[in-house]
Amino acid sequence: QEHQEVLTRLKSIPGIGNKTALMLVVLTDGFERFTSGSELCSYAGLTPVIKRSGSSVTGRSKISKMGNQKLRNLLFMCSFNACKYNKACRDIYERLVAKGKSKK
Repeated sequence: QEHQEVLTRLKSIPGIGNKTALMLVVLTDGFERFTSGSELCSYAGLTPVIKRSGSSVTGRSKISKMGNQKLRNLLFMCSFNACKYNKACRDIYERLVAKGKSKK
C-alpha cells in the first residue's frame, strides 16, 4: 500500500502489466533509492562500457552488466512489449534499427 501510486503509474504505461509493475517496485524499493535516471541505469547495469585493446583497436560499446540481473532481464523483456504496444517506443526502435543499431 505504500507504493500504490507508483504501481498505478507503472501500470498506465502500455506494455507493463501487474506482475511487471510489482517486480519493478520490489526490485527498486519504489524508486525511492534513486535521485536520477543515471543512478537507476547504473543499478540495473545498463550503462555503456567501451572495450578497448591498445590504442588503435576500438570495440563496440556494450552494457556493463554489473548491476541487478533480475531488474535488467525484466526491463529487457518489457522492451519487447513496449515495441509491440507503445507507438512512441516502436518509432524510436524503428529509427535506431534503420540507423544500423542492433535489434536488441
